[in-house]
Amino acid sequence: MIIDSGSSEVTVTSELCTNCNSKKYRPGLSHTTFNTGEYYELDYNYDQIMLKVIEFKDDVCVLGNCNPKFTFFTVFEQKNLPVGADGIFGVGTKAASGPSFLIEMAE
Repeated sequence: MIIDSGSSEVTVTSELCTNCNSKKYRPGLSHTTFNTGEYYELDYNYDQIMLKVIEFKDDVCVLGNCNPKFTFFTVFEQKNLPVGADGIFGVGTKAASGPSFLIEMAE
């Protein structure tokens, strides 16, 4: 994962991605996942990395703290995502294009 302090959303590569080197998230393996059907195009690092994503909701737990139906994005097409990167983990607190992971987990 790439840690990004300039964004707040969580994006992860998935089996839905047509040109990703990594495909970490497999929605079919989760009984709680929900595809919202919302599509977005996200740009990072001054438009050097472009991700076409689908919004999903799923139960996310970190160190025993769970957030049911957390909103995140799965990548279905990418441009310039570095080899070996499984996605982008936004640690910013301002929700620009998606929910802030840090704020939602704190609540």
